[in-house]
Amino acid sequence: YEVLRTPDPQDSDVVFFVFATEKKASISILSSTSKAPAERKQIGEASVNLEKVLRAGRDEKEATLKVVSMDGKTAIGSMTVSVLAFEALTRVKGLRAPPTGRAPGTSSVGRDDEAIVVHVSTLLLEGAHLQDPGVENVSVEVEMLDLDDATALKTETLPKGDGKRPLTFGFRSEVRVEAGSAREKVLRGVLKSTNGDDADVVFFVYASGRGGKGRKELGEAVVSLRRMLDAKRDERDVTLSVASAGQRVGTLSVSVFALATLARVMG
Repeated sequence: YEVLRTPDPQDSDVVFFVFATEKKASISILSSTSKAPAERKQIGEASVNLEKVLRAGRDEKEATLKVVSMDGKTAIGSMTVSVLAFEALTRVKGLRAPPTGRAPGTSSVGRDDEAIVVHVSTLLLEGAHLQDPGVENVSVEVEMLDLDDATALKTETLPKGDGKRPLTFGFRSEVRVEAGSAREKVLRGVLKSTNGDDADVVFFVYASGRGGKGRKELGEAVVSLRRMLDAKRDERDVTLSVASAGQRVGTLSVSVFALATLARVMG
């Protein structure tokens, strides 16, 4: 919380120090020979800046970093690292006050009990769509409560990829559910509804051809707000199956932070 608000961006660095060991000469004592312990010496460092992660809107996955000497003048090598922090950073950056300890089962989105926060992290397509020439690009739209096609939360559009690596969206948005609002009434109604689907957060995966033509739905994935309330926990970094007509077409990694809001509305 504090380092994201200081004027010095280096305060939010994740620093990787590289050490080397030097063997000392053998020491002869009487008729036996023994080796002294190796000396450990710091020879370089590399870093990932958390503020840059936040601005880029994505985690650092399998990033290749330059390792520089301790005087900062010479590149002495490289290292491959991952820093998965984007979702935590967005939550902390949005807090209006420093975070405090939370009791088990409480919300993981600060103390905001008037919002449903949605993250769409990655998508990995499978099967025939990877070879379909009509599927060039993909995007994800999120619908819930009173959101319709016009107001759905929408990610950016990305090339479909080769199916070997997930597509990284790094998308975060929220739906406000203020006390006494019409949306709060809608949320309370769907949580009490006998139709469990009414309380679903639905992630629709769409595809389009070259130039955005031929837009079509590939499949959908679901997070149930009612199940979240029953389980008393947010859905954090869950992998969902994206399906169409009962057939899996890929997987989607998402988070939905809503427990505090759900508990307030139903309390």
